[in-house]
Amino acid sequence: MSDNKIQDSQVVHHINDIRNDNRLSNLEATTQSDNLLRRPKQAKHARKHRNKFISQFTLHNIKYYQGMFDTEEEATLASIVKRNELLSSC
Repeated sequence: MSDNKIQDSQVVHHINDIRNDNRLSNLEATTQSDNLLRRPKQAKHARKHRNKFISQFTLHNIKYYQGMFDTEEEATLASIVKRNELLSSC
């Protein structure tokens, strides 16, 4: 946000999608509709395939695949760890 002000019709967008990262370099003014379009998809991180669980998620329209796991918890954890790793490197 170059001038540190937003207009009444704008909202604050967190560039790296981490809502509690309020550094000025991570914030920008945008419209509500643009902010919603940029929002990361909140999808289930694991799905069952035969007798295993596939660990995958989509972030910024890119699919990430972590492999197949014996339990849904393991698959979900693998996706969450990878997603957090990607978001913290932004």
